[in-house]
Amino acid sequence: MFSIARPDAFLLILLIIPTVLYSYYKFKKISHALRGLFPETSGNFDLNYARLRRTILLRSVFLALCWIFLSLAFARISFGTRNVPVQKSGNAVSMVFDISWSMTATDEKNGVSRLDAVKSYAGSLIDAMNGESISVVLAKGDGIIVVPLTEDMSAVDSVLESLSPSLMTSGGSSIGRGIEAAISTFPRNSAQNFHVWVFTDGDETDTEMKQSFDSAVKYGIPVTVIGFGSEQGQLIMSGDGITPVHTKLQAQKIREYAFEANRNSVIPQYGKSGMRSFIRYVEAGARGSAAELIDSLSDQRTAGRSSVDFAYEVQSVPRQGLFLLLAIVFFVLSIAANEFNLSGIKKRKTASLTMLVFMSLFMSGCTDNFGKSAKILSGTWNYYQKEYNDATADFYQTILECNAEKNEYILPYALYGLGSTYLMQEEYEAASSRLKSVDEGTHSDLLSVNYYNQGIIENKLGNYEEAIEHFKRAVICDERNLKARINLELTEQQLAASKAQSAEKQMTSVQEKKENSSLEQTVFNLIREEEQKKWKNIQSNSKNDAAIDY
Repeated sequence: MFSIARPDAFLLILLIIPTVLYSYYKFKKISHALRGLFPETSGNFDLNYARLRRTILLRSVFLALCWIFLSLAFARISFGTRNVPVQKSGNAVSMVFDISWSMTATDEKNGVSRLDAVKSYAGSLIDAMNGESISVVLAKGDGIIVVPLTEDMSAVDSVLESLSPSLMTSGGSSIGRGIEAAISTFPRNSAQNFHVWVFTDGDETDTEMKQSFDSAVKYGIPVTVIGFGSEQGQLIMSGDGITPVHTKLQAQKIREYAFEANRNSVIPQYGKSGMRSFIRYVEAGARGSAAELIDSLSDQRTAGRSSVDFAYEVQSVPRQGLFLLLAIVFFVLSIAANEFNLSGIKKRKTASLTMLVFMSLFMSGCTDNFGKSAKILSGTWNYYQKEYNDATADFYQTILECNAEKNEYILPYALYGLGSTYLMQEEYEAASSRLKSVDEGTHSDLLSVNYYNQGIIENKLGNYEEAIEHFKRAVICDERNLKARINLELTEQQLAASKAQSAEKQMTSVQEKKENSSLEQTVFNLIREEEQKKWKNIQSNSKNDAAIDY
């Protein structure tokens, strides 16, 4: 995989031409001055002239190489591939419909044509999909994108209803070009999981399907081929309406191509024994085939951090760092060309120096822990640069490698780094899970900061007692952990304030209840006094009225 982000940067290399001409002019000028100092017949002139010519030549070559590598670094050249774990959410499906004339064969159940069976099958899939983005590609002699990625199912349904070989004038059948077009519909650096579904009988007039499978594996995009038709086949008329052609389902060929492509997979989840395959083949008539496709989307949709954090993605490796390093090396050599007389170095010393450099590079490259430590260093750098996605990818990839190689020395540092990164992203549950996975027998300094971060998480969640316990453990592991001591005191104050606030609420509730009770008693007494006064007045009036009547 080779790419150039800034191809215009190669124009900078042309600046070497005036630089070389200037160096040649300067060399001639200094040579002329040298002739004035030493007679040409003397041996000193020949010696100094040769030394000057060698120095200027070496310096010019080194500076030119330095400028070339700087230009290449600025061009942002990427080559080679690497597996990068990236967090994924949602799905994007590209449906590739083979509309060649072979799909008009009526060897499906009840005499239905293959293309009509595709319409019914794909329609049921679309009805069962929920919230996925879909693109539509037609494959005949070429691959044409008719519907880019969209969530508008009405546009997809309209194309599905009109599927016919007459939609494309190109002759032949090229399923591979359809798959290549489907891959191009997916945007780069998208957070979605990509899927390609190919509806075909596998009968092609070229051999590009195998190459497209290899491309899908290289880009890390799973492809599922849904086969239509029968392996016995049927005789149909070709596109010219005159030539009879026998067409059948090429199931065995598709399986062979898929096996070869999966065997070349370098991504951990795919291509291994008992794991998923990049290229799959299912027969449309097999029971549960449609449900299997929908389930593959559901698995991606519901996957959480408790199962698979990331999906692997194949990315090109940027080489700016390599070119910058080479530019610095040649710049240093250009300075050395001025300061030292290279002709005085003996061959034996040169060979020893070369062997020393080679051995140092060999030893640093072959140490098992060196690469993982460099990956953790890269993750730590990204962490402090607040590039949390890159830091997460570095730490997670190191964890996978350590688990595969049972490297218990590097694993705790990778777990701590990943947990700390999750903490900065406020994903407390995932962070706590990673930090608790750190082995208790690891280095005390690492344990101290690990307990400290767990205390921070519990404090954020309001679990002050658990936070205090973690801060105490952090201080026990490392008495110099001043942050743990400070947060321990602060958390104890927060716990005391929380308890006091809770007690105050209870007292306020009881006091309000007592006040309400006394108020009710006072009201009751007032009502009783009023009733007594009314009763006395009634008795007095009754006596007076009785005397008058009598």
